[in-house]
Amino acid sequence: MNLQAPLVNGTAEEQLKAAKELSAAFESTGFAVITGHGVPKHVVDAVRSSAYEFFRQPTEQKMQFDKGKGYGFGGYVANQENGAQLLGDFSRPNDAVESLTAGLAGLAGGVEAVQMAKVRKEDAESSGVCHAKDLSGCEMEEGTPDIVARPATEFLRAAEKVAKLATKAIQLSLGATEEAAKHS
Repeated sequence: MNLQAPLVNGTAEEQLKAAKELSAAFESTGFAVITGHGVPKHVVDAVRSSAYEFFRQPTEQKMQFDKGKGYGFGGYVANQENGAQLLGDFSRPNDAVESLTAGLAGLAGGVEAVQMAKVRKEDAESSGVCHAKDLSGCEMEEGTPDIVARPATEFLRAAEKVAKLATKAIQLSLGATEEAAKHS
């Protein structure tokens, strides 16, 4: 699905149609493939390549990045989540997989990230602030494997435009005003 054309240049009707298509994709499958997002191919390739490099390491090396908090709290998790069950299909056999969750320093994930107007930047070289709606000054959180830190940071910064388009689509599909979206 190409969000940019209808959400940036489309009529109100085209914007609402695109938003509802995105919402329907999330409701039916739990994800959507977004095209025309503007994230350069070399940035996507670099983050994918670095992830492969990380996961090809021996388990002992990957375990150095296990924060002991489980899936979704950052860091490496070895065989504690079930891929099929994440999609709600509990009829399939246990298919425990490993994962690595990395984020930006001081920026909470999920609902917390949306609710935060500003967060402290964890960069000793600067006293700047990492804004939830402007990731350009943000750095990867401490403890992120060096292999993935730089490519992941570049990807998150490049994907910021996509996040803004998705936010607009969510706002439209829910019928929320821009003012209400700013305060949520």
